[in-house]
Amino acid sequence: NLDEITNTIDHILTSTLDTIAPIRLKKVREQAPAPWYNSHTHALKRTARNLERKWRKTKLEVFRIAYKDSMLSYRRALKAARAEHLSKFIENSKTNPRFPYSTVAKLTTNRGSENCVPSQFSSKEFMIFFTEKI
Repeated sequence: NLDEITNTIDHILTSTLDTIAPIRLKKVREQAPAPWYNSHTHALKRTARNLERKWRKTKLEVFRIAYKDSMLSYRRALKAARAEHLSKFIENSKTNPRFPYSTVAKLTTNRGSENCVPSQFSSKEFMIFFTEKI
């Protein structure tokens, strides 16, 4: 009798949860690393993360300073590798001048999301808009 009651409760709760919050599968796409991300920058990043873990574990100032210096060198190396990659890319595609310019335009455009609320709204208009959305 107890097993039947627990099975019934389990079935009711499971079906209720499935209707309220159904399980959704989420596709996770693995992004390929940036073409300028090489073994040297990977090693620098790994070193920086190890130092960060040591600093957070021990709370010692020595590890914090080492971590900051390591992150700075990683960022500089990554920036230099990216600049070198883009320079080589532009140098190699000199025969087709349209291609590097379109690529540079893609790299420099702002990919920010567009505002769903126009910026010329006053606060009162925004409040009305927001309450209508809800």
